[in-house]
Amino acid sequence: MTVSFYAVCAQMAVGGFASLLFAPPRQIGRGFYRLAAAVYAAAVGTLIWLGPQTPFGAFSAAGTIFSALVFLGAVLSWTRLAALTPILAWASIPAGAFFLIALASRVHAALSPDLPDLNAQALAVRFGLSAGLVGFSMTAMLFGHWYLTTPEMPTRYLMRLQRCLLAAWAGTAAWILYSLWGRWEYASLADPRGVFMLARILFGAAAVGACAWLAWFFLREDSTQSATGFLYLAFVFAVMGEFTAYYLTLRAGLPI
Repeated sequence: MTVSFYAVCAQMAVGGFASLLFAPPRQIGRGFYRLAAAVYAAAVGTLIWLGPQTPFGAFSAAGTIFSALVFLGAVLSWTRLAALTPILAWASIPAGAFFLIALASRVHAALSPDLPDLNAQALAVRFGLSAGLVGFSMTAMLFGHWYLTTPEMPTRYLMRLQRCLLAAWAGTAAWILYSLWGRWEYASLADPRGVFMLARILFGAAAVGACAWLAWFFLREDSTQSATGFLYLAFVFAVMGEFTAYYLTLRAGLPI
């Protein structure tokens, strides 16, 4: 459970902080960056706290750089330099990507003795897709909430995030289908792995996709309040899907 929580926090921090580059600071103001940067700084702080309790230990060099960028963004959000946050978000993309690759390598090294069929490259791909799905859904949810306090703000800014969320969802759904292909033995509901496989499909693909598309529909109608409600659900289902996915990775060696 600790390993799963660690990985989900890492993905949310990487994808979420990178997604801040789609939020224009001049139109939004510093308040949004204070909230969002604080959330992702708290996620990184959780990683630092949980590190000794996992097989991963200290951060890789890329993880250290990424953490420094997130903490710097959280500090700057309280100053007049908050407009630099999107620049830090750009810089965090390569650092976050290498951090997830290193994390996938460490997860593979910890699990491969018991799961020899687990592929480190496939695990890294899934970590990247999950970072986009969980991170963008979190930022979109926070951003949608911001529209409730500033309803005059144009919805096109949130639509940008929504497009990225839909792209991350499409990539994740395609990866789930690819990972399942030829492994139909896990489809039996008599096997606990089959139950978790069904939960992964329902929560991580079907439910997230339905909520993301409904949020898109309501945004086109300029109903940001309804869209935000579905973005909340999309984030919750995305996290539920990730936890079921880690059960399948830890128990069956499936990077799904």
